[in-house]
Amino acid sequence: MDTGLAEMEAVTLTFFGTCEDLFLFEVLPSPVCQGAPTRCEGDGFRISKCTQSNCWIQSKEQKFLILHNTGTLDVQDLNAEQRQQSECRFNIQYYQNTSRDATKKRPVILYAFKNGQTVAVCCHDEHTICSQPMDLPENICETKHKALFYRTKVSTNLYMFESSVYTSRFLAFEPLDNNPCIHKLVLRNKSEDEVDEPCQVIVSQM
Repeated sequence: MDTGLAEMEAVTLTFFGTCEDLFLFEVLPSPVCQGAPTRCEGDGFRISKCTQSNCWIQSKEQKFLILHNTGTLDVQDLNAEQRQQSECRFNIQYYQNTSRDATKKRPVILYAFKNGQTVAVCCHDEHTICSQPMDLPENICETKHKALFYRTKVSTNLYMFESSVYTSRFLAFEPLDNNPCIHKLVLRNKSEDEVDEPCQVIVSQM
């Protein structure tokens, strides 16, 4: 007699809700692993309790990402006093991936607080990055979202952020064509194994 089914671990599913045409469930921990985190089954992402607050986002040339009151994203050199201003203070919201196998890529949204609003770093098109006021979604019921990036760790405090909308395009710091001393945040095409320093972003705690 085949005992394969008898040896399978039983799990308990609790209905979590619906989103578009998806049915979402939580997997409850079994008696032998009480305290294990629950997860949401469905095509998309669910917000995590993990948030990294008050971060500097920098290029390897030590230029800082800034969000102005106008909503414009800028990249500048800052002195020690300027670095304490709210304009260069960003946060990272983590998400749980419910639609694909676990990888080293962590789904995240980069955002800041500006004028009483939550403002996210978003993909405008396959090259342009913009900011957009939005409430951080509890659930993203699709595999792509303009504010969602896959974060990969390169080394301590050094990461790459791949767009979930535009595959193989990463956040990068590039100089302006008419002024190489001034940089801007863009999406840059890069193959998976290619080493491309402009796509390497420093995230450090303020």
